[in-house]
Amino acid sequence: MDQPPEFKLYLGVEEWDSVKLNKSHDQIIWKEIIHVPETDDIYVCLVNTGSGIPFISALELRALGNSIYNKTQSGSLVLFNRLNFGSASNETVSVFAHHFQLTVHNFSPRYGDDELDRIWNAYYFPDWKSIQAPYSSSSLSETEFKLPPKVMETAVKPLSGSYLNFTLGGIDSSEEFYMYFHFAEFEEVQDKIRQFTILLNDITIFDSIEPQYMVSETHSTKNSLSGRQLNFSLAKTNQSTLPPIMNALEIYMIKEFLQSPTEQQDVDAMKKIKSVYQVMKSSWQGDPCLPINYLWDGLICSDNGYNAPSIISLNLSSSNLTGKMDVSFSNLTSLQYLDLSYNNLTGEVPNFLAELPSLKTLNLSWNNFTGSVPLALIEKHNDRSLSLSLDGNPYLCNTTSCAGAKKKNKKTVVVPVVASITLFLVLLGGLAILWSFKRRREQNIVVKPTDQEDKALESKYLRLSYSEVERITDNFQNQIGKGGSGKVYRGRLSDDTEVAVKLLSSSSAEGFNLFQTEASFSIYSCIQKLGFPIWIL
Repeated sequence: MDQPPEFKLYLGVEEWDSVKLNKSHDQIIWKEIIHVPETDDIYVCLVNTGSGIPFISALELRALGNSIYNKTQSGSLVLFNRLNFGSASNETVSVFAHHFQLTVHNFSPRYGDDELDRIWNAYYFPDWKSIQAPYSSSSLSETEFKLPPKVMETAVKPLSGSYLNFTLGGIDSSEEFYMYFHFAEFEEVQDKIRQFTILLNDITIFDSIEPQYMVSETHSTKNSLSGRQLNFSLAKTNQSTLPPIMNALEIYMIKEFLQSPTEQQDVDAMKKIKSVYQVMKSSWQGDPCLPINYLWDGLICSDNGYNAPSIISLNLSSSNLTGKMDVSFSNLTSLQYLDLSYNNLTGEVPNFLAELPSLKTLNLSWNNFTGSVPLALIEKHNDRSLSLSLDGNPYLCNTTSCAGAKKKNKKTVVVPVVASITLFLVLLGGLAILWSFKRRREQNIVVKPTDQEDKALESKYLRLSYSEVERITDNFQNQIGKGGSGKVYRGRLSDDTEVAVKLLSSSSAEGFNLFQTEASFSIYSCIQKLGFPIWIL
């Protein structure tokens, strides 16, 4: 494409201006705004509108004093033009209005000359006469506006007559302007008087201005100005014996930024997530939710009008996330949908997920989480207030028994059976074997354990952790008996030995004593049903 690019500029979350270049290779375009930020960060975005790739040569930020460029209306000040009157030049490069020609020096005064680094455009107009100060003086900069001496040492006055006229035309009537007129006297007036007024469309807006010798002063409009055409006139008063002068003028347009940025807590959370997991998505720049057409990939945000939006959906599936879940997820308090599937997240499923007040869907499938799922998450899933997906986490226990055991600091009723009543189990095991032999003898089947079998039996009195018991019983999936104090489950050891496990019910009113007494009877009934030697764990 042979056409130069066109694109938009965004400041924060709203459009600030547009950039349109012509085919000239020496064209320089700059955009300037006086803006009071509402957040700690300032985002400047170049937005591709489909008319070429945006580009930027420099981005500069300058701090201004709070007392200058004051205005009564809310909004920021976009530079319309900044004019340096009286600089010698004969090169007319553009027409400012049909009565006002703009001439630009090759080297406009800015930083080095201007402490605030403002760029000043020099003017030439045939009906005006340029005048210059007899000497340079730093006193011209000794105001809150810190005006550069190079600008204030030149001025214009009418070639004849009592007026300096110019027109701001070709503007939109909806646009609102603030004007800053800068003056300094450097002609010896002696017994003469230079006094003038400034009129807008024949209405006086500044009265009896009398510049001081080699001292700068500024007169700014107190309220914004608007109209299809703004006609300005500097006219000498009846008392004045000298015509009006003008040294410099700044013109700004009001720009309202009405849209509030994304909730700061959500912004901070997403920035932390981006940093922790090194998310390399090209769209993850600037504000996460705004502009609405350029929100971050994987996000859905609430539409709150001009009020601050919040993040309600985050999809980071297949995003190469590794490590534990960062606590910054807990700050996304408006989140309704969270998908972290197909990553390599490790560690335990954090409890703070159950505390997200708006969360309705949580997908943690196909990661490497370990331990047990928080009981609160399971309960929310069971009462259907939360859709919970945990498939593909081979080391994760997602049953209520796991969660309940964890909640009780891993003190489980299985541990006393395994460790606390070894003597009782040995005795019970012996009775079970004798009883089995008796039953088989009645069926004309004689079973004679060998010495090796006796040793094998003895070796089976093991101390097992809860997770091991859970593994050998396939998460207590195969119930083979039930008593007043609990259920009996079928299991298989690593050497394929089949066993039965008695599990004390947390709702048992009789407690552990009944469990001890009842265990043998439950196990005996299992022997009758199963017909294999029982190892009591």
